[in-house]
Amino acid sequence: MRQEILYGQLADCCQGRHETVRQYADRYRYLAEQLSIPVDGDPLHMYNFMRGFDRRIYMEMYRMRPRSLSEAIAEAI
Repeated sequence: MRQEILYGQLADCCQGRHETVRQYADRYRYLAEQLSIPVDGDPLHMYNFMRGFDRRIYMEMYRMRPRSLSEAIAEAI
């Protein structure tokens, strides 16, 4: 049951209104770590992470086309 909740939280994870990119990234990685998911090797997680950004940041990141979650985080910061 706990895993199901964590998967749901990861799938719905998005940047809070007053949350920095770093705070959002740390929270996303923490959830993935709890599930033992290697997020940097899977483009699906990178796009799920980017989808959680504020719309303005998402559009800019989409144009940059990062290749990994780490790259997306670095570019967003």
